Amino acid sequence: MTNEKKKKASQKELTLVPIDLLVADKFLNDENFAIDYVRNFVDPAGKKEFSIQFPWGIKPIKIKTIFEVDNGLRFALNGKSSGGKKVLISLCSPLLLDSTKEQYIKRLESFCEKKKNNTQLAYSEKYDKFSSTENIELYDILIEKLRNGIFSKRPSNPLETLEKLRDKFISLSAEEQAKVLLQFIASFGRTSGAGINLTPVDKTAPKSAGITDLSSNLSNWKKSFQSVRIIYSDASGLHETKSINLLDLI
Repeated sequence: MTNEKKKKASQKELTLVPIDLLVADKFLNDENFAIDYVRNFVDPAGKKEFSIQFPWGIKPIKIKTIFEVDNGLRFALNGKSSGGKKVLISLCSPLLLDSTKEQYIKRLESFCEKKKNNTQLAYSEKYDKFSSTENIELYDILIEKLRNGIFSKRPSNPLETLEKLRDKFISLSAEEQAKVLLQFIASFGRTSGAGINLTPVDKTAPKSAGITDLSSNLSNWKKSFQSVRIIYSDASGLHETKSINLLDLI
């Protein structure tokens, strides 16, 4: 993580800079090399004037590091995209539902897995124990999770898209609804980076709605969050500490 100060405008930027494994050791042990590496990442053309600082020293923020935003939503750092201009993340906060809904989701999963292995399998509301009415109820509960609470802070929140597609979701068969719901549920968890394929609901809808990624520049995070902290846990997972608010460094 680097802090770049632009000389003319006196503006600060905090950037997550991806480091290639081949040069990781040299980066960590040679400050001059690290500065040149960051400078080339930020300004490959070499046309800007700015200074580079390492506010925490030269130490890595590793893949799978956990961040917490606004004292609630947590996500893991998974990698980079767009040449490092963006970071890929996956959500880590639990999707809390009552036990009845948890059992219902298990029945959806069971049916979809059996259908995957046997395409001739016919849906039966009586034996498979799920219905369009209950599917719509679950859909609305999940939308409410995106509208209020910690998941309202979800990067690339697909709330608006899912609200617009509600009527078309209702028109699907119960088993098609089940497939969409399982993707919807997965988007709250560690596979959130894959997004939701909404083409079964509407052919013109996105194939990967709500992919979770963020800019490498934390000034962009500041538009959505008031606080961003790194979570440090011990090996047992029983004790943890939090970093300072990274946005205070900008």
